[in-house]
Amino acid sequence: MEHSGRIKNLTVPHLFLGLRAEKKTGIAVFERAGVIKKVYIRDGYVLFASSNLDNDRLGECLLRVGAITREQYDTSVELLKKSDKKQGAILVELDILSSKNLVASVQLQVAHIILSLFSWRDGLYRFEEGPPPLDDIIPLHMSSGNLILEGVRRLDWQSVRDSLPPAETVLRPSADPVALFQDADLSQNQKAVLSLIDGKRSIKEICALSKAGDFYTLKVIYILLSLRMVEIGEIESEEERAFAREAVKQAVAVEERKPETPRAAVSSPMKQKILKALEKLDGQDDREVLGLDEDFSPQEAQAAYLRLAKLYHPDRHFDGDMRDMKSALEKLFSRITEAYNVLSNKAQREHIAYLSNQGRAKSARKTATREDRTAMNTVEKTPFALGVEKYEAGDYLTALESFRKASKLDPRDSGCHYYQGLVLSQLPRKLYEAEECFKKAIKLDPSKTDYSLELGKLLIKRGLTSNAFAVLKEALTRAPDSEQIKEALMSIEDKQS
Repeated sequence: MEHSGRIKNLTVPHLFLGLRAEKKTGIAVFERAGVIKKVYIRDGYVLFASSNLDNDRLGECLLRVGAITREQYDTSVELLKKSDKKQGAILVELDILSSKNLVASVQLQVAHIILSLFSWRDGLYRFEEGPPPLDDIIPLHMSSGNLILEGVRRLDWQSVRDSLPPAETVLRPSADPVALFQDADLSQNQKAVLSLIDGKRSIKEICALSKAGDFYTLKVIYILLSLRMVEIGEIESEEERAFAREAVKQAVAVEERKPETPRAAVSSPMKQKILKALEKLDGQDDREVLGLDEDFSPQEAQAAYLRLAKLYHPDRHFDGDMRDMKSALEKLFSRITEAYNVLSNKAQREHIAYLSNQGRAKSARKTATREDRTAMNTVEKTPFALGVEKYEAGDYLTALESFRKASKLDPRDSGCHYYQGLVLSQLPRKLYEAEECFKKAIKLDPSKTDYSLELGKLLIKRGLTSNAFAVLKEALTRAPDSEQIKEALMSIEDKQS
């Protein structure tokens, strides 16, 4: 989504998820009626928050939850007026709080500031990229998913009802494991609602099947939309449907509960498992990365990928000594996804099976990499030209790699983003990324009607007809003589009539 604009229904949760996906560092600033709240982000993770609202100050937060008395609060305020110290430090000096309790109290205050943003339905937001000031910051150590989950839980029914799409809207589970397996502690009842979402049923049909009642089911649907675990749109192909079924099965699986042990003891075996898996990566081909037999089926590849994606999801490990494993988890997750994207391509799968039968499976990925590098270094072909060639030939993975290289060489080239969008729109699990690429292309060069047309087609494909209409209508104001845009708008009006 855009990094600045007006706050609407799902702006706050989707901004946090977008910044996490892009691994951004900076400050998200929210303003409304003179109130300014800032959320500090590093590598996509929420660290800290501040506010100019008196009600968000540390003392007020502690007073509300009963952590300090009114007398203790008043004493600290009086000393605060006479000193340049922070209220937390004063409470520690007065022996009202211990140093350990101060950390927990500041984290409570930060969570309160952030969670209050989820009720905002107006105002402005912007993201200021760059290293945030980290002096005196006590990191929150809470996943974006659980922040969003807690924030949305607090919303009143009126806010939820006004934000939900029409009852006839069809919902599909997200095809992106980053969203589907994020660290969000859904209850079993919430998971039961998720299991009913299959890319064919409407909201009305999901409510009819749910045993939890319409009110509860609709609020869960809003939570899942906020977390982007669920999207608007139908699933048309059987391949996508099979992937969605397996993904939801993994997402709602009941995780084994083990006896309570110290956090360090719990995380150490997992830490060793991550380091061991990372150590093996360099010597493994795509099949070995996913732990598949030589004669694996597409269904086995899907199940292996989703199981590992859930296990090594970077956002699922926040406790104990696991906080220094983020880069390792990011690398593992990226490599697993890369391996699955190659193996899920039928031609690639058949090619690897052939090499395996010839006793050359381990050299397959390295050979392909050398061939790609040779092609990319050919004097006659730039990365962009090679991308166009591979796109037209249907080799979408190589085309995507080429266009990404081209966009790094020239980030202001709208054509690179446009072609990335075209490639990603051919990959079922990359439709949201395709949408973002088309939007970047339009922002860089709004005069190109093809960009808006392709974005419109993609939004229709995702079931977002009203969004597609708005995009095309805006494009028509820039190119009033475009027959293609007029035809596209008429086709949408015909479907709606």
